[in-house]
Amino acid sequence: MRTFLHFAVFLLTINFLFTACSNDNTSSNATIKLYVDPLGNDNNPGNLENPLRTLRKAKEIVREKSKDQQQKITVYLRDGVHHLDETLIFNKEDGGKNGFQITYEAYPDEKPIINSSIQLDNWKLYDSGEVVFPENSKGKIWVCDVPSEISAPFFTLYFRGEKLPRSRSKGFSPTNYSEGIFGEDMNVLEFPDGSIRNWKNLEDIEIATRTSTAWKLNILPLDSVDMESRKAFPKVPGTYTLSKSYYRPEIKELFWVDNAPDYLDEPGEWVYNSQQGKIYLWPVTAAPEDIFLPKLVEFIKVEGEIDYEGKKDVPVENLSFKGITFCQGDRYSRTIEHIGWGLQHDWELFDSPTAMVRFRGAENCAVQDCTFRNSGGSALRLDLHAQNISIENNRIHDIGGTGILLSGYGPGTK
Repeated sequence: MRTFLHFAVFLLTINFLFTACSNDNTSSNATIKLYVDPLGNDNNPGNLENPLRTLRKAKEIVREKSKDQQQKITVYLRDGVHHLDETLIFNKEDGGKNGFQITYEAYPDEKPIINSSIQLDNWKLYDSGEVVFPENSKGKIWVCDVPSEISAPFFTLYFRGEKLPRSRSKGFSPTNYSEGIFGEDMNVLEFPDGSIRNWKNLEDIEIATRTSTAWKLNILPLDSVDMESRKAFPKVPGTYTLSKSYYRPEIKELFWVDNAPDYLDEPGEWVYNSQQGKIYLWPVTAAPEDIFLPKLVEFIKVEGEIDYEGKKDVPVENLSFKGITFCQGDRYSRTIEHIGWGLQHDWELFDSPTAMVRFRGAENCAVQDCTFRNSGGSALRLDLHAQNISIENNRIHDIGGTGILLSGYGPGTK
């Protein structure tokens, strides 16, 4: 009997020692683990049984735990939508120290989603008013107030996760002709009668053009319209001439008007009126449902200390993202301040917040097994100082911008 008791105590002792040594947060060689669940609570300790709710809180805890880091740190994102109200910025204090990695990744066999969308649910059937829509849309347009937390212009709307088209006119060609692809015609569009008018909310109207060069698409916000001379002036110039040219005379449709109520004539289309603070939508269902509006273009920004004119930047190091889905972002719009910042025929902008995930001053980081989908802007970009960044096995589809952009310093800058 005594031998049996001694043996039982021995087994209990061994079990206790094994449990203590396998605790993730006490072993010097193991991984510190935190858990974030959309249904969690930021007052929780962040373990598996009592997860945190937000990535922002997890980032704060990780920063504290990594001050004298001696082991890996992994933040597991549980299933569901992890909503961001503002860009989540990781600076040098948020990267891994002493060669150890910090990883934000999906919990095994789960699919966490990061987005910034808010649901619109205060829809009413539009009867009549100062906004006039095409005859075929009568009785089918619904209207919704833009939520108070949306302060900036927006360019995308989502139905059940997929991007809805804004209203768009039929294509048309300018009335003037140019012998070249550059010149004064980059700043003025001479339009045929009936294609453009001087809308009350002109600041919301955009002109989409692939120009006569055919390899470029511009989306240009309008500044003013002269109806007498039938000339429209964009806030930013086109990349090439806004006239017909010798280069591709066979192309007949070079321009389209976006976001004008005159062309809201198909199910799924919508327009935004900033003066009224309203969205108008012809839903694809009997009444609007599952309609989401994004708040952000840039979800995650990994940014070190950039000394643009100096010799050396201080990057964020050893930070990885794995198995996460990023979706439902907005599109970035060109402004007059970014003239001359265009990359590759202005498909993208230099050193600008146009992507859902951005590294700007980073080293030894990774994005692996992630999905970037259904968004108005770009997926992933590496700016300025970005070295030893591993981008592996990611899926990118149904986005409005570039998939992966690498845009370093100009030659001789560093």
